Amino acid sequence: MRSHPTFKVINKKFLQAVDHIKAAYEAHPTKKKLFDNGIGTIISPSNKSVVGGIRKGQENLNHYQLLTFADHFNIPYEYFYYEHLELTFAFDQNNPDNFFSNLTDNRQISPDEVTEGELKKNGIAHHDLGNDKIEVYQNLLKSAKEVNNSKDILIAAKDEQIVVLTRYNEKLEKLLENS
Repeated sequence: MRSHPTFKVINKKFLQAVDHIKAAYEAHPTKKKLFDNGIGTIISPSNKSVVGGIRKGQENLNHYQLLTFADHFNIPYEYFYYEHLELTFAFDQNNPDNFFSNLTDNRQISPDEVTEGELKKNGIAHHDLGNDKIEVYQNLLKSAKEVNNSKDILIAAKDEQIVVLTRYNEKLEKLLENS
């Protein structure tokens, strides 16, 4: 078995998804309990013990198996490649044969505490990242925060403007009624 950091991430995310799905099956009132071999049969009919092999570190999930798994359980492909994405898995209430999955990004990077290692860990930078690029990235994060604050200020100002215009229209209507 080849060892590569990408395989480790894919295998880890795959096993997390398998555990989420097994828990959802177990919690669902009309679904039978799903085991590793059952999922293995879905993704690799000729090797139903593939999930167990991945759990033991004896195998890596190949691309075809990953795509089959993701398509069958309606999981976006990007989930398997990024450690910071979290999966939520559920059944459709109207049709329990349909699955819903949702991804959330759990990355939390503070603009003041960005380091080269932090950037690399979050998949933002590559191996030849220098301090000048880190500084640029810190400034970009600060700018994004300022833009979000500006948007909030603009929305509040717009709301206030609507209130003022509404009052103005009401006064004009009263003047027109009286004349």
